Amino acid sequence: MSQQAANAAELLARVEALVPALAAQAAESERLRRPTDAAIRMLEEAGVFRLMVPRRWGGLELDLDAFLDVGLALGEADASLAWVACFCIEHNWMLCQYPESSQRELYTSASHVLAPAVIAPTGVAQPEPGGFRLSGRWKWGTGVMHASWVIVSGFVGVEPGAPPSPAYLRFFALPIADVKVDDTWWVDGMVGTGSNDIVIDGAWIPEERSVAVLDLIEGRGEGARLHAGPLYQTPMIPILVLAASMPVIGQARAVVRGFCERLLTQARAGRRPASREAGAPETPRAGGDRDPAGGAPAARHRGGGPHASQPGDALAARTLDCGSTRRGA
Repeated sequence: MSQQAANAAELLARVEALVPALAAQAAESERLRRPTDAAIRMLEEAGVFRLMVPRRWGGLELDLDAFLDVGLALGEADASLAWVACFCIEHNWMLCQYPESSQRELYTSASHVLAPAVIAPTGVAQPEPGGFRLSGRWKWGTGVMHASWVIVSGFVGVEPGAPPSPAYLRFFALPIADVKVDDTWWVDGMVGTGSNDIVIDGAWIPEERSVAVLDLIEGRGEGARLHAGPLYQTPMIPILVLAASMPVIGQARAVVRGFCERLLTQARAGRRPASREAGAPETPRAGGDRDPAGGAPAARHRGGGPHASQPGDALAARTLDCGSTRRGA
């Protein structure tokens, strides 16, 4: 096993061990409308936010497979927390695409940065000597409630009335002290993300704290030159899509597993649970169909035997192997 694979396995083991404790924070997170301080601290101590930070800055520099495994495990604990965590992991990848001087500023005294990153270009940056003057309001500031930095986007040098072009779109990074967080996150779902609005009024952004969005989309940011790993040459959009999907899939796995566990411990229609019935056939494992949640093989009931015609037996047989639905279990 390579050192990277060993590091990935160790990180995943730490995260999986935290799942019950993180799940226990979910109710308080919803009450607060943001992740709890305790949950964020647990993730920091486990090294979760270092996943995509290059080794030269004290990070783990793991790959997208490790990102997938960790994101799914976090999703099983709490979808809102996983949403924040997955994007904060990915936002460190974004910051490692900035000029080297900016990366040194961020990572010389820290192994990770907590920052929201808003792609929607709802701000305007006016070019000035050595940098930009930035103003605007950005919604969906996922991660802002525990942030030390902020990433937002805006168009630069667009003439009034001219159609905006992606060629003029840039990301800007600035300290949290330079922005206002507007408490707007009154929602019905994903309450615990705390994705409040970010408001900036005429903040000065040095040129080295800015990157062209197209460079990240095409996989040719500064990180591709500074860091040898293929992760930093990867285009941004697939990583964003992965970050957005894992919390949902992880939570779906938790639902399936919880349903299976309840099904196997409750009597059905006056009979003992299917997994304990006398004479019930063994459920084959090898070569069985994959569990619909993407985890361990789940055998499909194919009929035959004394219970084949009983309602619910097919479902019960398929769920006998649902005790673990994590990827690769």
